[in-house]
This record gives sequence, C-alpha cells and structure tokens, in this order.
Amino acid sequence: MEQERNVPAEVAEEQIDQELAEAMSLHGKILAGGQVLAQSLVEFARRLKEMRDRRLYRRLGCESFEEYVESRVGLRQRQAYTYISTLERLGPQLMEQNAGLGITKLQLLSQITGPDREDFARENDLAGMSVAEVEALVKRANDQGQQLSMFAEELEDAKAQEANYKKLYEQVMAEMEQRVAEQAAQARSQAWEEAKAEVTRAQSQAADAARVEMAGRLEEERRARQEAERKAKEARQKAKDAQKMLESRDEEMFRKVEAAREEGFARGRSQAAQDALADRQRAEKEQEVASDRQTGRFALLFEQLQRCIAEMEEILEQLRRQGREDQAEKLARAREQALAAVMGGGKQ
Repeated sequence: MEQERNVPAEVAEEQIDQELAEAMSLHGKILAGGQVLAQSLVEFARRLKEMRDRRLYRRLGCESFEEYVESRVGLRQRQAYTYISTLERLGPQLMEQNAGLGITKLQLLSQITGPDREDFARENDLAGMSVAEVEALVKRANDQGQQLSMFAEELEDAKAQEANYKKLYEQVMAEMEQRVAEQAAQARSQAWEEAKAEVTRAQSQAADAARVEMAGRLEEERRARQEAERKAKEARQKAKDAQKMLESRDEEMFRKVEAAREEGFARGRSQAAQDALADRQRAEKEQEVASDRQTGRFALLFEQLQRCIAEMEEILEQLRRQGREDQAEKLARAREQALAAVMGGGKQ
C-alpha cells in the first residue's frame, strides 16, 4: 500500500488538471480514513461513495471501482459496498451515533425498516451482543414487521370488501323495494277493477230481474230479484274482502321487507322478497278458489314472478362478470332457498 501512495514520476511531470487533483486528494483522504476507521467511519464510507459515484477512480488508472478498492485501498469490493450501502440506508447521523458497533453490526442495523431503526438501536444493547445475536434479533424484528404489514393489508382489503358488499346490498334492497311497490300497486288496481266489474254484472242481473217482475211473473221474478240481490251482496262483500286482504298482505309484505333490512345482509333482501311473493301467490290462490276467473290473474302473477327471477339472474350474471363470484354465490343461494321455501309452502 506504501507503493500505491507514491505518485508516479511521469504523472507529476504532466500538467495535472483540476479533476485529477481532486481524485488524488480524495484518494489520500480515503487511505487516511481507513487507518482511523474507528473514529471516522462515516467519513470513510462517504468518501468511498463519492469516489464511486463520481468515477474519479478512472483518473487514477483504474478501470472500475472494484479494481480501485482492491488494488489501491486494500479492501475487498464486498467490504467497500458494505460501507456504502450502510451509509445510504442509515444516513450519516444514525451511522455516526452508532459507529462504535462496527461496520458488521451497522450493516445488520440497516436491514431494519427505516422508521424503526433508531428505536431498535436505542432499545437493544447491540454493543453488548455478538454479531450472531444481533443478526437473530434483526431477523425476528423484520419477521414481526412483515406480519404486521400483512395484517394491515388484510384489514384494508376486508374494509374495502365490506364497503363493496354494503353498497351492493343497498342497491339490491332499493331495486327490490321498488319492484314490490310496483307489483302491489298493480295488484290493487286490478283487484279493484275486477270487483267493480263483478258489482256491475250483479247490478245488471238485478235490473233484468226487475224487468221480468214487471212483465207479470211476480213470484219467479221476486225469487230472481232476491237471487240477484244476494249475488250482488256477495260480490260486494267479495270485493271488500279482496280489498282488505290485499291491504293486509301489502302491510305484511312491507313489514317483512323492513324486517329483512334489519336482519342485515346475512339473509339478504331476496328472502324477504320471495316471502312477499309467496304471500301474494297464496292470496291469489284463495281468490282462485272463490272464482274461476282468477285463473287468468294467477297466470299474470306467475309471469311477473318469472320476470323477477330472470332479473335476479341478470344481476347475478353481472356480479360474475365483475369478478364478484363469492357475492354472486351468496345471493344465488339465498334465491334458491327462498324459491325452495315458496315451493315447500305451496306443497303444504
């Protein structure tokens, strides 16, 4: 190394430019720093870094930084890069505060996550530990940090997924409420029109009976009038009963919708909607028993039910295309359970 400190005679005779002068000066400081490494560890690492970054070693006849540190400084290239990387990770202040640990322990300290390094160095007696003990301690700290990071990421993912589920649940609930309201209004209107038609027909029969009575068949016409009045009374009573039944079903249906909302997403809005449809089907079936004319109404409601099922299937398909397979499966199971409950109720 003494031979390397001497500047070749042919170089001294040449005109030395400013860059070469800086390179030679820095080289001398690096050699001096290596001799007092325990006292100037940070400065030694900083000067090595500067020689590498500015590539001043080429002015000293070295092709690479690795050649320079091995031939001119007497360090293995791995050692030189350890000094530089430790300085870059720890920073001058933290490295200088813990210079007494030596470069090996400092390099291990640099493996700790940036914000935790100062606390780690302050809370542990690194100077009193062996290198192996420090290495094991660093590994445990990093493992714990990685676990905490994973838990934090999983928590954020769970929160995001919960927000998505809540948003979709609210959308489905709103759509189902709107459809139930529309179907209830349509059912009330149709029932009322049918009741009025029944009353009109009964009144017509009563008028016919009155005309027959005026023609001379008093007893027969009296019986016909009584029969017509009885039918008219029954028709009006049926209309009133049908209206009351529909209003009662509507109130029960909306109570079930409200109860489904309070029960939360676990059961889903589909179950309450299917219960409401099942109630509607039972009501219409009762009307069908009262009159064969209700068969047409049953067919209409059955067609509406098919449309609702098709619309629910379309929603499930959209969720699958969006990559929400789990949520689509949950809603599909809720729909199947509701349909199974409806079919089971019908068989009873």
